[in-house]
Amino acid sequence: MIKSIFTALILGLSLTTMRPLLAGSVEHVETNDIREIWKYVSVNTVVIFELENVCMTCTHQLGREEWADAYAKGQIRPEQSFGEARGQITPLWNHILCKATMQPIDHSVQKVIRDLQAKNIYTIGLSCKDPDIAYPMLGHLRSLDIDFLKHPPLNCHLAIRADHPAKFVDGVLFTGVYNHPGYVVANFLESVRDCFRLVVVSNSLPRLQRIYQGVTCGGERNGLSFVGIRLGLADQQIATLDPKICEVQLKYFNKIISNEAAEVLLPPRSGWFW
Repeated sequence: MIKSIFTALILGLSLTTMRPLLAGSVEHVETNDIREIWKYVSVNTVVIFELENVCMTCTHQLGREEWADAYAKGQIRPEQSFGEARGQITPLWNHILCKATMQPIDHSVQKVIRDLQAKNIYTIGLSCKDPDIAYPMLGHLRSLDIDFLKHPPLNCHLAIRADHPAKFVDGVLFTGVYNHPGYVVANFLESVRDCFRLVVVSNSLPRLQRIYQGVTCGGERNGLSFVGIRLGLADQQIATLDPKICEVQLKYFNKIISNEAAEVLLPPRSGWFW
C-alpha cells in the first residue's frame, strides 16, 4: 500500500512545471518530455545529460542507480555517512556494471541528443562514477547509439582538478564518487570558452541542486545562467525497485539472470531485504 502511494506521488509529476530549485534563487523544470529542452537552448549553450536514469539504465534491477542507493543504505555502519557507504560499495557496483547490459530510458532522449548535436549545440554526458569505469560506460553508450563525441565543447581527454580523480573522456565527464559534482562541473567549465548558459538534465533533484551550487555559487556567475531539468521518465522504474529481485540477482551476478527468472527463484516473500 505504501509502495503504491509512493509510486502515485512520483508519477504525479508528469506535467511540465517550474519549481524552485533552491529557495529564492533559481527555477528548475519538472517534465517527462525531453523535448521541453528546446525552450532553453540557444547559441553558446552547453547541455549536460546525466547517464544514469536519463540516457540509460541497467536491463536488470541489479546495478541500477536506485539499487546502489538502497544497497548502500543497508551497508551503513554507525560511524559512516551515506556517501562513505556508497563509496564502499563502488568496487562491487563497478564489477556489476562491467557485466551488465543497458537499455535506454526512452528513445526520445537519444533522438534529442542527436538533434541537438545536428544543430551545433554542445552536448556532454555526466556520470558521478569514478573514471575507472569510464570505458565500460562508454561502451554501454555506444551500444545504444549515443555518442557525445559528435559535438562536445572540448574534443580531448582532460583530467579535472578535484580532491579525488575526475576526468573528461570521449565527451563524458566522470566526476568521481567522492567529489562534489558541482565543483567538478565548475572546474571543467573553466576550460570551455563562450559558454553563457548551462542546461543540466538529471533524474535527481538533489544532484541538480549540487551542480547549481557548485557552478553558480548560489547565483549567476560570470554571466553564466543555469537551467536544471528534472526528467521523470525513470520515476516508475525507481519507485518499483524490488530488493528481493536484486538480492537474487546479486547472488547469481556472475551470470546476471532476468527479472522473471529471479522471481521464480525467490523464496516465499516475508519482508524486504533492506
